[in-house]
Amino acid sequence: MQTRIEEIDGLVVKGLSIHQGKTSDIPEKWEELANVLEGYNVSQDVSYGVCIQMNEDGLDYIAGIDDHLLPDEITAVTVKIPKGRYLVGKVDGGIGQIQETFRKLFSNQDVTHRPSMSFEKYIGQDIHDIEAWVPIV
Repeated sequence: MQTRIEEIDGLVVKGLSIHQGKTSDIPEKWEELANVLEGYNVSQDVSYGVCIQMNEDGLDYIAGIDDHLLPDEITAVTVKIPKGRYLVGKVDGGIGQIQETFRKLFSNQDVTHRPSMSFEKYIGQDIHDIEAWVPIV
């Protein structure tokens, strides 16, 4: 797996959320977002899946895009991804390999992880590339 370290100033993602759900709920949320955006002229060249929290109660997750791209009339949730350094891994093998990619990144002993949100970055309208971003010191 290709990895690199990126430093970002932070970004704001706005989209549809899952609260205390399961990972199996995620594809349905992406489909719902696509349906909502269908009637608008919105660029979806880059989209984000943000894992806000995962524990025994379930998963809090947002399927979204840059906040300034989402029309105001769409009811959505906003989350700020903090500035900082991230270990970035290219997801090889498509959507089905996202969890495995995150597992490998979180088990990387060459970096020190920091508590914050991890996220997926989908590049291209037909998802040419998927990256997993994990916060590090």
